[in-house]
Amino acid sequence: MNNEAVLRDTICGPFFRHTQLDRGEDSIRLVKVLHDLSADGLVQCSINHVKLSPGAADGALILHLGSPRDRGTITVNRKILTVRKNLENFLQVAKTQLAYGFFWMDAICIDQDNAAERDYQVQRIGATFAKGKMFVTWLGCEPDLERMIHLL
Repeated sequence: MNNEAVLRDTICGPFFRHTQLDRGEDSIRLVKVLHDLSADGLVQCSINHVKLSPGAADGALILHLGSPRDRGTITVNRKILTVRKNLENFLQVAKTQLAYGFFWMDAICIDQDNAAERDYQVQRIGATFAKGKMFVTWLGCEPDLERMIHLL
């Protein structure tokens, strides 16, 4: 049994599945990072559909994804979502700062398993960013990055 199957069966139940966006309403998904960890120590998030309008998102995340082999686990709407480790690290560090806002994070807000939605959302990234209030950039928590930033 792989790690994802163990998590699915023992932690929070089934994996998170995106519900379809309403393109007629020009909707997007926004993530709220909850302050408290789950009982199993995982970062908890909620996701909501909202109409894309000025100020709908408190911010947007620009993220260096890191290696696709390095995986982490969070919960979204109390269900398991496997993400890149760098995103999990970001959410662990930032959960206290982001706990009161709604953010657009492509790795969570776009259904990565749905090619048609992914293509549609990628075309709209500019509009999504233009309507946010702030942008957060996360390169990672690698020691080499910290040294590089100090050199700059």
